[in-house]
Amino acid sequence: MLHNLEAEIARRNLTKQEVADCIGISKRTLYDKLVGKTAFTIKEASKLQGELFPDCELDYLFEQTE
Repeated sequence: MLHNLEAEIARRNLTKQEVADCIGISKRTLYDKLVGKTAFTIKEASKLQGELFPDCELDYLFEQTE
């Protein structure tokens, strides 16, 4: 799971739909990526960090936790 990314989404009061729209995927696909069922591409991760979380490091946002 990507707990840090989930926490930052909540801290900024973003909806899952807003996050999904930012990288051009469905909300269902976003959920799959957040729980580790599928992986974010480098392009998706970079776009999220650059547009929604510019003050956070990629390593922090996408740190895998159990």
